[in-house]
Amino acid sequence: MHAVNGVKTVLAPKTRLQRALFLFGALFFLVSTIGLTILITNNKAIAPNAICYAPYPDLMAGKSQYVTGGGNPTDCTLTLEKADTPEKRQQGLSGRKDIVANTGVLFVFDSPGRQCMWMKDMNFNIDIIWLSSEKEIIHIEENVSPKTFPQSFCGAEPALYVLEVKAGVANATGFHIGDHLNL
Repeated sequence: MHAVNGVKTVLAPKTRLQRALFLFGALFFLVSTIGLTILITNNKAIAPNAICYAPYPDLMAGKSQYVTGGGNPTDCTLTLEKADTPEKRQQGLSGRKDIVANTGVLFVFDSPGRQCMWMKDMNFNIDIIWLSSEKEIIHIEENVSPKTFPQSFCGAEPALYVLEVKAGVANATGFHIGDHLNL
């Protein structure tokens, strides 16, 4: 600091080291500000899909990851258990207390058909998504409650796959009828 006529001013650095440190500080501030702006902008852009980016490595044992979409930054990765036997399909999510938002069960049937699901022994609401043999979403039931048992929910068209995820995931990921999933 330097005082001229009673006014304090900051002097520019005089030595090479002082100048380098001053420039480094100014550059760090600028890069931090730009980086924070980009981070905030990106978070706003992906906020509807934020449910898909939560890491849950402890849930990966014995499960497979499936990516929904075509490799875009806003694509969603879900960790799914595969139910491809009659026993696994009957069990599904029944009896569990809850599941994490970006996990679920992928039911794989032997052939396309009218696949019906029920909420027997369920303890939480789910979204049910029916997929054709081409992995196109053909029907969605959102926020299905355990209280609906013994009612069955059936896809409108023949399905080879059914996806059950925590209630709200279909909306948060932007799933729509006609979308294709990469399974």
